[in-house]
Amino acid sequence: MIALVELSDADFADFSKRSISDYAAHMIESGEWSPSMALQNATAMFQEILPQGQRTPTHYFFSIHRMDEDDDVGSIWVKINHHTGVAFLFDIFVDAKYRGRGFASRALMQVEDYARKHGAEIVQLHVFGRNHAAESLYTKLGFSVSHATMTKWL
Repeated sequence: MIALVELSDADFADFSKRSISDYAAHMIESGEWSPSMALQNATAMFQEILPQGQRTPTHYFFSIHRMDEDDDVGSIWVKINHHTGVAFLFDIFVDAKYRGRGFASRALMQVEDYARKHGAEIVQLHVFGRNHAAESLYTKLGFSVSHATMTKWL
């Protein structure tokens, strides 16, 4: 059993470092950013989206807490736009040693419940094209492609 637990200030600091680093790595892998600029770009983007950090309105940050072991196995960041009814999942992370054990699926279902209770009618997310495991999980949970950006290097 899991629970979504609001991140503490210390946990948010760790979350931020990991989220920025992961996003930069994905942007390098996708060919969007050069390695020399990726971390700087990701940090700037993070600060633009979250000008008040963890306290930026309509953004919610949770640990994925494993109740039976009293341990955090990952984290989630979701924004809920109360005017449009859209919840956007910015980040879901499950520590490597816990992957493949259903924690992400259960956490996503809890995010859906949370979003629904806070007025959302739709949950959206972005998945990088090479992240086949995540894409498979999202499809299994009922997500469908709404649009795609394709790239061809010349």
